[in-house]
Amino acid sequence: MAAFPTLTKKPEKDSYRKQRLYDSTQRTEFENGAMSTRARHTRVPWQWWFTYHDLPQSDIDLLETFEGTTVLMGAVAFDWTDPVTGTTYSCKLAEPLDIQLEPDNSTVYMVSVHLAQSV
Repeated sequence: MAAFPTLTKKPEKDSYRKQRLYDSTQRTEFENGAMSTRARHTRVPWQWWFTYHDLPQSDIDLLETFEGTTVLMGAVAFDWTDPVTGTTYSCKLAEPLDIQLEPDNSTVYMVSVHLAQSV
């Protein structure tokens, strides 16, 4: 299995966000107002958002090849290591990479990533 590319910079800690991909709770409300709940699934995958800043063109080339050729946008799973916990997950790209020039330095890039745990 492919792995997320190793880049020259680490993602910004302020941009890191982790959340369950969806709420799997099955809810049923009865006529008397009582609520019954149960888990629809035994495992709910995670999703993450994070942003890299000040990436050189060589990192952008690596990411574009990874996105377009290696994992075919979001079709193929890859290994990714959470930079906060150090845990490795099987993930897919949840949406295309958002690549922009840094506003204060047009020679480096900012890349926003959204990953979803592969089930």
